[in-house]
Amino acid sequence: MEEKDIDLKELRKRITEPSSTTPYPKPSGRELRLDELAGRCIYLSTTDLYNNKLYNRMYGQATPLYQHLETALLLGDTVIMHCIDPLRTPGVCTMLEKYQYFVQKGQIVFLLGSNITNVIGNSYKEYVKRKINEYTPQSDYCKADLELLQNGLRDSVLLNKVKKILKMSPYRLRRGYRGLDKFIRLVQQDLVEDSLRYIDDTKLRSVNLKLGQILNLIDTRTLKPFYERREVEKFRYLMQDLLDGKHFSAQIFLGAFRRTFSQGLGDPKYISLYNKVETRINLLHLQINVGNHTFIEINSDRDRVSPYYFEHFYRHLRCLSQKVDIDKPLGPDVVKSLKEYQAWKNFADYHLSIMSVLFARRLADMERVFDTYIDIGGHSEICGGITNILDKQITGNR
Repeated sequence: MEEKDIDLKELRKRITEPSSTTPYPKPSGRELRLDELAGRCIYLSTTDLYNNKLYNRMYGQATPLYQHLETALLLGDTVIMHCIDPLRTPGVCTMLEKYQYFVQKGQIVFLLGSNITNVIGNSYKEYVKRKINEYTPQSDYCKADLELLQNGLRDSVLLNKVKKILKMSPYRLRRGYRGLDKFIRLVQQDLVEDSLRYIDDTKLRSVNLKLGQILNLIDTRTLKPFYERREVEKFRYLMQDLLDGKHFSAQIFLGAFRRTFSQGLGDPKYISLYNKVETRINLLHLQINVGNHTFIEINSDRDRVSPYYFEHFYRHLRCLSQKVDIDKPLGPDVVKSLKEYQAWKNFADYHLSIMSVLFARRLADMERVFDTYIDIGGHSEICGGITNILDKQITGNR
């Protein structure tokens, strides 16, 4: 039998190119790590279901999600959001549908789970299933989380809407490290016993205590007569077991905390303490998602002293146009026009410079009135164009 010369070029083509009859999905975006995002990037923490509930509880009314999103879009270059939020948190998917222009432009990006491929589709559903399987062994501590994820899977309409939104993004954002390992390490470090012995209950809302310090307060009977030392020790041993396991989450931690310290649940002292514990564990979890970037704060007390506090920002805009209503979002068209205005970044930097002054004065316990520092006249060349946009585009039907 006569041998034929092998055409290497043709062979390489046949090996590397898929058959025309074989479906071969193409990656739908460029892959990036958190540390590769440039500019001022702001993580939108309140789209997370549990941060949202915490903010709501401490704020006393619905979390201002739309204002948070607009503040992040207008004061930052890129808004980061976790990919599970549109599925798990009511209203987030609807909000993103209205602001989808910013998703398409890469100004809202989604942090993807490690097992979601670059081809958003079935891999997102598989990611949710995997989270359910991970939480199931610890279901005693996170039943609510399990139920929400399971409901999200059952709601095919919502699931498809979320996948459609994720596919719009030109980027596939990754942490670049294993989030669970980092979270466990952070919690272990935070639980180390501390020498703090007493703090007045009225100050519990304003100080940034570590988990070990909070447990030490319980141990020294600050919340007497609710807790005994043996309960604190029981909780510490339980945490050791849970942290040594394969899977751990903020909700598993909080579920174990509620079960161990169930006495006195309705007492104002307990509520203040629990808000502090939930804030702290949520902040530790936030660290695994933000990288080196900044973020919208996770509860209303912290938000009020944040440079990205939405009320200060909307009050600043209201000085430019009386059509701005702090209780209402500007709307996607107005946000788009402001971001495209050539002098907008100058105004955003000016606003943040005011916030830095207020922050410094707060640390020094000096008087601070936001309106005192707004100098519209000194920035008329910037503010005039912004006033025109706000006056012309803001309508009553937002």
